[in-house]
Amino acid sequence: MSSSEDESRSESRDSSEQEEQEVASSSKKVNRSIKKARAVMHHRNRMHQFYASKALVTEIKRLQHSTKLTLPRLPFARLIKEIANQYGDFHFQSKALEAIQESTELFMIGFMSDSYQLTRHRKRQTLSVPDMQLLSSLVSDLIPSLQPT
Repeated sequence: MSSSEDESRSESRDSSEQEEQEVASSSKKVNRSIKKARAVMHHRNRMHQFYASKALVTEIKRLQHSTKLTLPRLPFARLIKEIANQYGDFHFQSKALEAIQESTELFMIGFMSDSYQLTRHRKRQTLSVPDMQLLSSLVSDLIPSLQPT
């Protein structure tokens, strides 16, 4: 009897071990398929990022090579005249407004690129308001005449 009990126990152990191995091998297969699916999705996301960044780079190059102003002329002129009217009755020549607009755009582009460098330094890709505020405080510390009154 003891030998038959031992045989039945060993058979049950063998069957339970086989079941565990089957479960382990099936879970490995599932894990492999999950990893493959993640790799495919990662590849698709990377391709989307590549195409988006390529379009962005081409647009940046197009804007860098153009000499056209990026801000619309009339709304900018209205804004300048509105600000100037707070200090008195001023009239501007068209060349003066164009010079103000060019210098403003140049300042804005430099400010945005410097802010974006701060963003990249923080290992992020999205430019946010705190980055611009930090740059503004750094510039005002370096150049006291730019501090707000």
